[in-house]
This record gives sequence, C-alpha cells and structure tokens, in this order.
Amino acid sequence: MVFVPPRSGKVAQQESAFGAAETTKNFELKSELGEPGRLTRCFLVIPNFTNAVTTTITIIDGDSNTLFTSDTLARNTTHDLKTLDVVVYDTCTVTLTLSGVPGGTGGTIKTSFYTSSSPTSDSYNDITIDSVSLQLDDTDKLSTSTYGKDSVAGDTPLKVDSDGHLQVDIISGAGSGGTVDIEVGGVPPQLDDTDKLAVSLYGKESAAGDTEVLVDSSGHIQADIVSSSSDAILTTIDSDTSSLAGCVGGTELQVDVVSSSSDAILTTIDSDTSSLAGCVGGTELQVDVVSGTTDITIGSQAPQLDDTDKLAVSLYGKDSAAGDTEVLVDSSGHLQVDVLSSSSDSILTTIDSDTSSLAGCVDGTELQVDIVSGGGMASATQVAIGSDTLTSSSSHTGSAIAVSSYNELLCVLDITAITAPDSEDAWEVYLEKSFDGGTTWVHAGHFVDDQNAGDNTTTTGDPNRGRFDGNTGQFQLYLKGFLGTHIRSRATAHDENSDSDMALTFSIDATAK
Repeated sequence: MVFVPPRSGKVAQQESAFGAAETTKNFELKSELGEPGRLTRCFLVIPNFTNAVTTTITIIDGDSNTLFTSDTLARNTTHDLKTLDVVVYDTCTVTLTLSGVPGGTGGTIKTSFYTSSSPTSDSYNDITIDSVSLQLDDTDKLSTSTYGKDSVAGDTPLKVDSDGHLQVDIISGAGSGGTVDIEVGGVPPQLDDTDKLAVSLYGKESAAGDTEVLVDSSGHIQADIVSSSSDAILTTIDSDTSSLAGCVGGTELQVDVVSSSSDAILTTIDSDTSSLAGCVGGTELQVDVVSGTTDITIGSQAPQLDDTDKLAVSLYGKDSAAGDTEVLVDSSGHLQVDVLSSSSDSILTTIDSDTSSLAGCVDGTELQVDIVSGGGMASATQVAIGSDTLTSSSSHTGSAIAVSSYNELLCVLDITAITAPDSEDAWEVYLEKSFDGGTTWVHAGHFVDDQNAGDNTTTTGDPNRGRFDGNTGQFQLYLKGFLGTHIRSRATAHDENSDSDMALTFSIDATAK
C-alpha cells in the first residue's frame, strides 16, 4: 500500500520484484487523510531483464475504471512519465505488466510517483486562527502546543526534550509527592552507583578525631589484630604437631620403645601410681597438714578465698604501657584473647591437618599405637608370602607383600609335593624386596637345601638350587634390618634334561616382627 498525500512535492514509492517466470505485479495507491491527491509525474526504473521484454503500467480506480495506461517501456532504462495526470480520491490499483517472462533471476522495477498541490479544480483554503496559519510537523500532522498556567501573568508552553519526554521540575519544600533537599553540616549526602545513600563507617582513634573504616575492592573490612604476637607460639605448635603427624602411619600412631628394659620401669611406675591412688578419696587427694596452720600475708595483704574456700588468684600480664593489666575472662570463666595482626591462617591450617591425622589414631576413647621398634614389646605376626606349583622349566613371581612395619622376617619354605624323575633336575626359590612400593625389586635371599648342598655343587654348580631328589620338607631363610616397603616370592624349576617330567608344590610363610 502506497499513500498519496494531498500536497505537492511528496514521493510515493514502490518496489516490485519479479521472479524469473512472473509477468504481472499489483500494488495499491490510497489517498492520505481521506483527501484526494493528484499524481502528476511518474518515474519507472526498469532493470536489464535477461529476456528482451517490455513493461506497461496501468492505473485503475476503485470502480474498475482505467485512469491511465502507458506505452510499452523498454528494459534497462529509467522512464519519466511527465504526461501523467491522475486524481486519487480513495484507492487505486497500479498494475505492472511484462510482455513476457523476464528469465534469469528476474528483477525489480522501482516506481516513484509525484503529487500536485492542486488535486482537483477546487483548491484548498488556508486555515488561520487569529490571523495565524496552522502549522504541520515534519510528518505533515497538525502541530499543536500545550500550555500551562504560570504563576505570573500569561501562560507558558510545556517543554519536552529531543526524545519527546516531558520536562518536569520537582519543586522544593515538604509536601505530598515532593522532595526535600537534605544537607549535613552544609554538605548534601552522596548516592552510590545504584542511587542508594552512601554512608562511611568511622571508628574512634586513640588520637584526636575519628578514622574511616577501610574495606578492600570486594567490600571486606580490613582489620589489624592488635594484641601481643602469637605467631611465634603458633609456629612452635605447627612445628611440634608436624613432628607428631610424621609419626602417624595410616590411622595409627607409630611409637619407638627406646629402652629394652621398659618392663622394669613400667613395674616401678605401676607401684608408685598405686601408692598415689591410695591417697585419693572419691575425686579428692587426701593430704595431712603435719605442722598446723599459719596466716600468710603478701605485701601486708592477706590472700583472698573464693566462694568455695579455694585460694583466689588474679592473673596479670605485662601491658605495653606502664604497669600490668589483669587478664580478662567472661562470666563463664572463658579467657578473653585478642588474635594478633600477623597472618597465622596458614599455620592454623597446617595444625588442623596434623591434629586431624592424630585424631584418626583414636578408636572410641583409646589411642591406637603401632610399636615399630624396641625390646620385647612387639608381638609376632604370621605373614603368607606366596605359594605355587612349578612344572618343567616354569617360573613363579608372587604378589607384593607390605612389610614396612616389620624389622625381622623368619621365612619358611614348605615343599609339600615333589616329582623328580631325573636326579639332575633342581629347584630354586628365593625372595626379592622393593624400596619404592613395588616398582623396583632387588635380591633379598635364597632358600638352600642344606642336606644336599654338596650334591648341588657337584651336579649343578649352584649351591642356591635344591635337588629334585624326591625329598619334601621345610627350609628357612632369616631376614633382618631394613626390609624395604614390600617383599615377594620368586621360584624357578630347572629341567636339566628338558624332558618335561618334573613338578614341585610349595608355600612360603613368615613370622614377622
């Protein structure tokens, strides 16, 4: 729909896009504001259609009367129809007709109409009010001004900004819907970036005047912890608890019993504490005052007793100023402490981690302890090292067994079944140990068939091998000292004649301390 204004100089413009096979396009012209308008000129920009077609423009009114038909118009040309003279009273239909299909990708015809200020033989009369003509705005609408009553004589037009927003002054003074400007000490309060009242927090400084409380960029209050320094104490606690944490293995506290003669000491302690226990009545230690009572004064002052007749003592600390200051507690007797300004969070975090490790050693109300060295205190533990059945020239590698908590291993090789058709056949069983959790292994010791050691040397040249002489039995291997982290069993059957007629069934167990 293209609107035709009833004034001169305005352009009514329409673009009509033809497809490759389209030959007709229509659009409507409608008079603006119900007033007739005269079309006096028309420009048509016709593209260079692929096919050599011509264009005809026809204008028909609402009663199907043909008001205008152009000549045939060539392609790839701008045509100026100066002889156009059509009055649009209500609605007209404009038809663009091609002489054939345009081909290719089609094209778009741009039609521009120009109007006259005299649409009919009648002319418009200018309208004036008090000898002043009415004004139109830049969209040809009637322009009016709105006035308000001023307090002085006469009226004043209402003001708007460039976006059409009404400009309003909120007048001073208290009243319904009004605002009041506030000043504090002659300075108006400030608003923050969200239009909330901005307030600064001050604290009382020891010197004259107050000091503003500081925060960081995230709004965290910056605080100095001002009392005596506790970093050195916390550092000592951290070091001590770290040492204790190093004694924890899994969930058990590792303890070295440093004296082999601890039984006698414990017996003496038991006797002495039994004697002390005889002095306890209920929950109180029974004491005989053997020489009477004496009044005591300190600096001419008699000590005070509390409400349970116990000696009342006040605890003082050295103040930075002259004199001493009494240590404070609350009504429940809790000591009041200021934490100092130096950073101790990392130390406390380490202490927390170490004491958590220690807490893991507690089962119910009992501390779980592994006694890892010392005389006579550790009990023996039975450990299964490995077992297997060897055939022909096969070999055996046992699983890794954790032994880091032991200092001694008495290992027993038990050969429970043996088949040895050839006297030259031999077995070899030994142990390996690892110091890195089972990644790397080194030799720990061989089991030796003492009864046939000479035969072994003569027959196989290796005293570490046992003869396949049909004898079953047990062989021992003793390991002591640093055993590493893990131990495992190894075994090899040596079929000297390669006739695959041998077998050996064995197991290895150890008594560990």
